[in-house]
Amino acid sequence: MLIGVPLETAAGETRVAVTPETARKLKAQGHTIKVQSGAGVIASATDEAYVAAGAEITDRVGALTCELVLKVRSPDAEPITRRSTFCICYPFPPSRSPTRRLTRSPRASTVGKARHNDSLSGAEY
Repeated sequence: MLIGVPLETAAGETRVAVTPETARKLKAQGHTIKVQSGAGVIASATDEAYVAAGAEITDRVGALTCELVLKVRSPDAEPITRRSTFCICYPFPPSRSPTRRLTRSPRASTVGKARHNDSLSGAEY
């Protein structure tokens, strides 16, 4: 499967959906990983670390036109143009209108995980 990891654009977001270690595991399972240049920098993961893990570095369009797009935050009216794209993310906040528009888009399907705990620390909300 072709998996894309775009740069998170939400103000204050310091996480990335896929770390180099996760990219390595996905690659070992036969997936192709395309990471937008700079996507992991704020999370202390360099483009070089992703390349060493077997991922390809691409531009934003390249990351958003994969079969599966992995994001931390929900797409904020992202230009998802591939009809069969599936996006997995956290809905932040769930009532945000661009996300609702995207989930009704014929071009993409989205799945948002309920925020019962933080994905990194496990802290409950």
